[in-house]
Amino acid sequence: MKWTKLKCIDTAKNCNSRSDFKKEFSGAWDSAYNNDWLNEVYQYLKNPNNLTIKWTKEKCSKICDNYNFFIEFRKNEPKVYDVLLRKKWLNDLCSHMIREIAPKGYWNKKRCLSESLKYKTKTDWMKYSNKSYHAAHKNDWIDYCSAHMIKLSTNQNRIIYSFEFNDNHVYVGLTYSPQNRKKYHLINVNSSVFKHIKKTNLIPKFKILTPFLKKEIASIEEGKFLNKYINENWYVLNKIRTGGLGGYISMWNEEKCINEALKYKTRGEFKKLSGGAYQFARKHNFLVKCCIHMKYQQLPNGYWKNNKDMCIKEADKYNRMYHFKINSGGAYNAVVQNGWYNEIKEIYNEKNKK
Repeated sequence: MKWTKLKCIDTAKNCNSRSDFKKEFSGAWDSAYNNDWLNEVYQYLKNPNNLTIKWTKEKCSKICDNYNFFIEFRKNEPKVYDVLLRKKWLNDLCSHMIREIAPKGYWNKKRCLSESLKYKTKTDWMKYSNKSYHAAHKNDWIDYCSAHMIKLSTNQNRIIYSFEFNDNHVYVGLTYSPQNRKKYHLINVNSSVFKHIKKTNLIPKFKILTPFLKKEIASIEEGKFLNKYINENWYVLNKIRTGGLGGYISMWNEEKCINEALKYKTRGEFKKLSGGAYQFARKHNFLVKCCIHMKYQQLPNGYWKNNKDMCIKEADKYNRMYHFKINSGGAYNAVVQNGWYNEIKEIYNEKNKK
């Protein structure tokens, strides 16, 4: 279907907001964006003066209070869940929810593959289905389960792109995934492009300035394009210098991890207080070497299973259910599996009233 300007306007009349228009009629949105019609089309929305929802902590809290199970909340309220992640409110607002625990051995190869097919990248898979991702990682099924995914790697070639605004402002960048990068700048509140859209209500033109180039050449060419815009009297929105390849380079190596681990007496402390070093050491198979000086206490199997008094005593060490779960996962799991959750929750409610 060819989206003309008139068809885009007629479609917009059936939508409440920008996000509804983009989500439900992505073809119309793309056509309007590429032809610089968006500002005009948006005027025909049902509610053009109330285009976005401002997610305050209070508003998010009211929605969270409607759910007792975390998995149900995450499935039904994806927008609120993303807000909680971005603003780091997840622990505060979801601490009352029961996080259902899959039985041991649930995430087999077949289930991990089925779950992974819901996602386009490993990052999304790990973000939205952490348990299945880690099961696949532990059992060396990652490559098998992620064969369909877009591979995001700093070793790929890159293109140079820009966002040009009609008020003579521009943003210049480089990326190995143009469409993902375009989407990021249009929806991420921390992006300079997004902030300028909010400030001016102008829709920029997205331009791909080069074919895919080797990363070393792309880094240099990006700087050249930026200087070209500056010489032509454009106002540059870039916060940092160009030339960054946009990939992740870890600050950790084996020596740094070992030195970091020496600060802690147990693996639990190391993992909790220096998660980056712990995960890097685990991923690169020298965690045992890092933790050789540590005390390791292994409780007997089934220690918490039917011991309600011990679980209550353990829970009483903490002021909130979330802290109980993080610091004593075995006892917390026993509480959930044995149906003692509400009783423990009442203990915390009484404790916090004092």
